[in-house]
Amino acid sequence: MRKLMALALVVILALSLAACGGNDTPSSRPSGGGGSGSTTGSGSTTSSSTPANSTPASTPESVVSPNTELQPSDITTDNWQEVMLSCYGFEIDLPDGWTLAEVEGQAAVTLTFTIGGSTTAEDFGVSVFSAIKDVSLVPPYNSNGNAPYDSFEDATSNDAQGKIAGWSYELSDDFMDYHTMNLKWSGDSLTLFIG
Repeated sequence: MRKLMALALVVILALSLAACGGNDTPSSRPSGGGGSGSTTGSGSTTSSSTPANSTPASTPESVVSPNTELQPSDITTDNWQEVMLSCYGFEIDLPDGWTLAEVEGQAAVTLTFTIGGSTTAEDFGVSVFSAIKDVSLVPPYNSNGNAPYDSFEDATSNDAQGKIAGWSYELSDDFMDYHTMNLKWSGDSLTLFIG
């Protein structure tokens, strides 16, 4: 009886290890947005999993999971761009005339900008959306209904205090490696939330 139990235990362990093995087959997920690259110039957003002075990822599938060195709770006014790239897979350049008024980070990040110069909140939103679309494995989508958004305008609506845009995106096939982003703006203030 002990031999039979030991054999059954070995078989169960072998099957459980086989079930946890690597995924050697290519993903059947659609590629993310497939944009042509990053937006440049004033208020630009670079969509790359690597810093601007190194080689960018060739496809969205090569975007790595957020790095473990920087966490959302590490964000400051001095390192916010590094945290965005490290934790969320894309980089934001502050538009000319804009200032970063407030930074908050715990499990998620909230950035509050004061809008100035010639770059509008909508222009900034379009560049952020484009950057996300370039790094996401699937097109940015409505987190409630999973409907894909083709453009920033598709993700934008009005609320009682101004305009709001929101979407979710995925950096890897890992079920838990997705992020939700909201941009809310009114007057000369724009708040970006990402978690």
